[in-house]
Amino acid sequence: MKRVVACVLLLGAATWALATAMFADEPVSATLSVDRNVITMVDQIRVAVVVTAQNGYRLGAPVVLKTMGDFDVVDSAPPVVGNPGGGVTRYTFRYWVTTFTLGDHVIPSIEFPYSTDQGEIASVRTTPIAVRVDSVIQSGESSADIKPLRAQLDVPGAEASRALFWGSGAAITAVIATPVLLLYRRARRRRLIGVPDLDRTPVQGALRELGRIADLHLPEKGRAAEHYELVAAALRRYLTQQFALPADRRTARELHLAMERAGIDRRQADAIYGLLRESEAVRFQRAQRQPRHAQQSLADAIAALAKARSAERRTAELVP
Repeated sequence: MKRVVACVLLLGAATWALATAMFADEPVSATLSVDRNVITMVDQIRVAVVVTAQNGYRLGAPVVLKTMGDFDVVDSAPPVVGNPGGGVTRYTFRYWVTTFTLGDHVIPSIEFPYSTDQGEIASVRTTPIAVRVDSVIQSGESSADIKPLRAQLDVPGAEASRALFWGSGAAITAVIATPVLLLYRRARRRRLIGVPDLDRTPVQGALRELGRIADLHLPEKGRAAEHYELVAAALRRYLTQQFALPADRRTARELHLAMERAGIDRRQADAIYGLLRESEAVRFQRAQRQPRHAQQSLADAIAALAKARSAERRTAELVP
């Protein structure tokens, strides 16, 4: 894989150099570049488009993009205009894109209109770039042995707790047994729903877990309840870690109000609320959901969290 990536990057560099030489004498030229050509699902790609125009040539209105082929535009930055010299104006556009479909894809060419020094309208296009999207489930990992989670509020180890209680004195129980039971319950729940990766931020961990669940395709296998249970656990864990909300003790409606009070981004809060509400309907009311609908709801939540991840990355870039 490392050799393939190196070859792709080398080919991209050669293409860029060739394009630079070809368009050196063109009055208007456009180049497109990406920060990486191989990603895993829900990762984001930073796309940079640079358009240079000689004096007398005016670029049209900035292109507003919501998609780039199979890729959704998660976020974009305001265009940067510079004058590197030689009577040239340089426009730089930056986008963050992602996709929820595995395999080989292409970021297509982007067209930019401009007016010539005689007032005629023309356009310039970038060169397409190939990108590969791999699964977050690594080679050798099995996706067939996922077991349903137990109810989140079940009290674990009742027999052990009673043995500990009756085997201890009243004073020791009051001081020690309660904290021990709480720690045991937390450790057991962490084993059930998965221990978060300490090297990742809460939003990174949530995106990775939701991408893994999407790769399992449980609704298509007739396991919709299990799908929603895993999704709900991941989202509740994210809300607890990121915003310190007691998510495991509140209903979807209560959490929606709590997210509004916490000032969480509206799109993100609505997407999370929608999935948690669907999870409750499927798990407790035995409501039916089509596999396509279940996956689309998950994709909406991933897109909302991806936007939060993009804002997190830009904030980190501003920190010296």
